[in-house]
Amino acid sequence: MSEKQGESAAVEVSPPKNIHSNPDAMAWAKYFKQVFPQSDIELMHGWFANAMMAMHDHIYQTKLVGDVVKDGEDTLKPSEAVYGFAGWLTGSEERTVMGAPDAAAVARLVDCFCRENKLSVPREGWENNLIHPSGECSGPAV
Repeated sequence: MSEKQGESAAVEVSPPKNIHSNPDAMAWAKYFKQVFPQSDIELMHGWFANAMMAMHDHIYQTKLVGDVVKDGEDTLKPSEAVYGFAGWLTGSEERTVMGAPDAAAVARLVDCFCRENKLSVPREGWENNLIHPSGECSGPAV
């Protein structure tokens, strides 16, 4: 709500200690109330609680807790997944042909490997973070 609609301007208040790592919606609502004294603390409590729960669900559903934040002994690091995939592929009795024109076959194998190892699905735009090795990294042609 803008000031024109009856809401007061923000008050400059120092944030509470550790607020940015505090998962308590009421603590955030109280801080919001200090900054915007005319706000309804109960409304803001509900708003912050819903926002925090939505982020929790997002993190849980995308498995960021297991893949990034937690990073425990029972999770694969990205390089371990790549080496594991290559080992699985090269250790197979079945021959896999890679390259154009049928990249879909390899994509299906990657999908199978990721699902079996409970790896999260790629993020939107993940390919923008990739750096492909130069041709000199390639092995001999088969």
